[in-house]
Amino acid sequence: MMAIKFYSLILVGFLFGTVSCVVSREEIAAQAYIDLVQAEYIRQYDTMRGILWDQDDVLTVDELMDKLDFLSQSQNFSVNVARTLSVYNIDNFENVDLKRQIKLLKDIRTLHLDFPSFVTLSNSLQVMKNFTTEKIVCSYENPRLCNMGLLPEIKERFKNSQDPNELEYYWKAWRDEMGVRMLENLRTYIELYKESSMQNRYTKPSHQWYSKFENPHLINEMTDIMVRLKPIYVELHSYIRRILRETYGDHIVEQHGAIPQHLLDQTLVQAWSYRSILKDPYPDKKLPNIKQHLKEQEFTSLKMVEMADDFFNSLGFDPMQRAFWSDYVKMIPDSQAGPDCKSEVFDFYRIVGLKYCPKPNFKKFIQVHGDMASVHYINEKSPLPFGLRDEACPGFGKALGEAAVLACSTPNHIQGTRILEREYNYDDERSLNRIFRLGVHTLLQIPFYYIHERIWTDLLDGWVTLDNANCKYWEYMLEYMGVDPPSDRTNINLDFGYRFYEHLDERKPHSAKFVSEILGYQFYKGLCEISGQYRKNDPNLVLQNCDFFGSVEAGDALKEIMRSGAKRPWYDIITPVTGTRKLDAEALLEFYEPLYQWLRENNIRHRTPVGWHKKHQCTHR
Repeated sequence: MMAIKFYSLILVGFLFGTVSCVVSREEIAAQAYIDLVQAEYIRQYDTMRGILWDQDDVLTVDELMDKLDFLSQSQNFSVNVARTLSVYNIDNFENVDLKRQIKLLKDIRTLHLDFPSFVTLSNSLQVMKNFTTEKIVCSYENPRLCNMGLLPEIKERFKNSQDPNELEYYWKAWRDEMGVRMLENLRTYIELYKESSMQNRYTKPSHQWYSKFENPHLINEMTDIMVRLKPIYVELHSYIRRILRETYGDHIVEQHGAIPQHLLDQTLVQAWSYRSILKDPYPDKKLPNIKQHLKEQEFTSLKMVEMADDFFNSLGFDPMQRAFWSDYVKMIPDSQAGPDCKSEVFDFYRIVGLKYCPKPNFKKFIQVHGDMASVHYINEKSPLPFGLRDEACPGFGKALGEAAVLACSTPNHIQGTRILEREYNYDDERSLNRIFRLGVHTLLQIPFYYIHERIWTDLLDGWVTLDNANCKYWEYMLEYMGVDPPSDRTNINLDFGYRFYEHLDERKPHSAKFVSEILGYQFYKGLCEISGQYRKNDPNLVLQNCDFFGSVEAGDALKEIMRSGAKRPWYDIITPVTGTRKLDAEALLEFYEPLYQWLRENNIRHRTPVGWHKKHQCTHR
């Protein structure tokens, strides 16, 4: 069936595209061809829904073969569409939307590989992403028992252990095993990615990597952001280093040294945990136990999803239809959720699906608001034709979700929705404790996203090779994060963290995570200004407590962004709300300004040195 439709598409392209050199006839031909392509894409989305939603999570052999056959046909179809569209000279087309649609549909990146190469590339990526659960490390306490995977076993030890030697052991053991096993998969993936970029005639492989951002030099913009963030980062680094020294001793964490990565990893793992070695700025001003309040009010996970939809209803968005709630909202079973459960949103053209996590807590409460932002984003741009209904750039939808997350996590919102009684005194000190917890996560994760992206694009463009990448990685870790390995390393090792491999997928790159964080704060600040819930230098309308819930004006601005899809470059779409056409750290820095001031004063009061030097070496042998 697909073959018949494909040849029909080629025939339309040939007949209309070659009858005349008159531009208007060529444009008509292109539009006719696009209309046929649209119909075939809709059919493919229906098939995909059957594979990803209607079937059981565990596929039979026949179902798996059907899935592989569908992927092969889908890839071939996308390649042939891109090749056919390349015939048209769109420079003189009058229809601006058609020109952009053709441009976007032609940009299929690694799909241009022949199918066996594409399968090899995809399999290499999957192996690297799945490695986190492989039971390959022997127990620290019982070396004969080798049943430890990074997730969940080793991560649990990082969450609970207070033994720095145990933490260092697991940090090194997992990387030693991972480096050997990942090397050939990573080498294959890089070679095939480079091959696809050459086929697509990109000057550099990184230019293909950034094609969906429409900025081949995005890494330079990210570097500028890192420079802006450095003052607050070095203060946070010094504060964390002092706490780690007090916990583990000067012999492990030096007063002026870089932070050993295994201890910084523990800091991040514990960031949302009551076991965290970090103490709030005002330990006596305990933050409310939202999880307990949710339990007392008999909150279910589904109720949190419904409240997230209510958030968008209050902004003027249409409520999700009955069919969504009955057929396309599923709870992830406990057996599959795991300790790091992440909900998932599915785009099936004009049908949206949501799988949500089973256990209600505050972290999931705010995260599901981000998920519902993705649901409404898909709905709002669904009337657009294929290509134009894409995400404006990778990470764009998550940035919209980040704005909702920031709003719904404020004291104003928590108390306004009666999860927490209004009488609870959320004073300035408790507010600082709250943004401290947010800041630890955000300000430590952003540099990781940047460093992983930087070393990856260096590998793509040949600035480094896998033979010398490890030492370059540690050079970046020292420069941008003040982090060292816990012991000397060499280029024989491959010490990239597991998230490096998770985001080698060109659809979900590290740059998307970076963009979603920075742009999310830009969206948040812009929507707060539009709603009138934030006014600069007004102590009664501070950015850190802005909740734009109920603001139809903010909702209208948000809907305009969402409905734009990819009709225009992302930096044009954001301008009405953010006031700028680029990534800008100003909104994030303003949000964390009270934290920055507290960190500076605290470091001065404790005579904590700021800055770092390296302790361990990475050698090229």
